Amino acid sequence: MEATFKLRLLKKPFLLYSSIISLFVAFSCNDASEDDVTAKLIGTWQQTSRTVDGTPATLDSTRLVVQINNNSICVLYDSSYTAISTNKVLIRSGWSYNNGLLNIAVDLPASWAVNANDNGLGMDRVDFKQDGTIAKTSIHFERIANIEQE
Repeated sequence: MEATFKLRLLKKPFLLYSSIISLFVAFSCNDASEDDVTAKLIGTWQQTSRTVDGTPATLDSTRLVVQINNNSICVLYDSSYTAISTNKVLIRSGWSYNNGLLNIAVDLPASWAVNANDNGLGMDRVDFKQDGTIAKTSIHFERIANIEQE
């Protein structure tokens, strides 16, 4: 009987410690996954295609090239008429990647769901149209050489 009592006392701390370790491992895996995506985002990307609700659309001239830097700053190359006429073709903005979403300060409050690999970047976001319906925009990029040094 005494041995059974001691065994029960030992099980409680073991279960507590194993639960804590399991939580630690689970959260560590998420951080590693986010760090992996963040590392893949760093670099310069040229826009190759854009779709709105699955239909091919003209390229987004406000972000033909996007350079995402290690220092949480990104540089957007804007080739719109307004940017060219006001000589503001390079726009610097802050960025972060949290919970599977890329946040670019000039786009907030909208965030981008991203799919990044060594040579390609896909960005998707959902916006409300003026009539209250929803539009899904998808932009695809390919990696190129940096346009500006950090």
